[in-house]
Amino acid sequence: MISYLRDFNLSISYLEWIYRVYPLILLQIPIVIWIIWSSFKPEYTSLDSGVRKLIVHVAKSGKMKGEEWLTIIIFILVFLGWIFFSETVGLGIIALLGVFLYLITGVVNWSDLSRNTNWGVVILFGATISLGYNINFSGAAAWLADSFFHLFQQVIEIVPLFTDITVVAITTLLANVLSSSATVAVLGPITIHLGQDTMHLGLITAIASSFGYFTVIAAPACTIIYSSGLVQAKDFLKVGWKVGIFSMITSILYANTYWLLF
Repeated sequence: MISYLRDFNLSISYLEWIYRVYPLILLQIPIVIWIIWSSFKPEYTSLDSGVRKLIVHVAKSGKMKGEEWLTIIIFILVFLGWIFFSETVGLGIIALLGVFLYLITGVVNWSDLSRNTNWGVVILFGATISLGYNINFSGAAAWLADSFFHLFQQVIEIVPLFTDITVVAITTLLANVLSSSATVAVLGPITIHLGQDTMHLGLITAIASSFGYFTVIAAPACTIIYSSGLVQAKDFLKVGWKVGIFSMITSILYANTYWLLF
């Protein structure tokens, strides 16, 4: 989305992204916890035994070694680089510099890195981003946006938030079929053409792409939890539609109130 916004001579820093979006996360956390607890009654009310085992495990591991401290320091440098230099250098360059530092310091071996990297995901993201750019540069994105306006012009005039509702709903549904990155890569060029406030539309598209709660394949986090065998695919849908609707409504109201400060 940052790349697409640059085509409109717009930029947003990592720090600006934090204070625009993090309050929404903090707002949602307690409500989402309540939704999950009301959907699935906890089997255990106390986790004392698990905590004790964790304390023993940490105690046996001993003090942190130099390599572990180095890992943390490099990560902090990458994070600070994202905050202060993302607009000038770019997020990707900073991330690759972090990988380079891990390699030259010996924290990570190239053989392990190349063997354990899922190159299929890299190719998938590259393909969807290329598709998104072609949709943008060919004029297809502008044509689809104009068609949307002509089709729903009267509704847009009557319902002020209709465009936001449409963007959030379509992005959320597609994000539960594709990954969030692939969704933004394909939809981004279209959604940012749907109104005058390009930054606003770009940000709500990026936010809505993270509402992948309905399916196992929607996000890596869902896949990891599902692979444990402790939850079923239907469990995601049971709680996902509740969290999804809440997130969509909250994000639309949040974007049209808190963002007015900026």
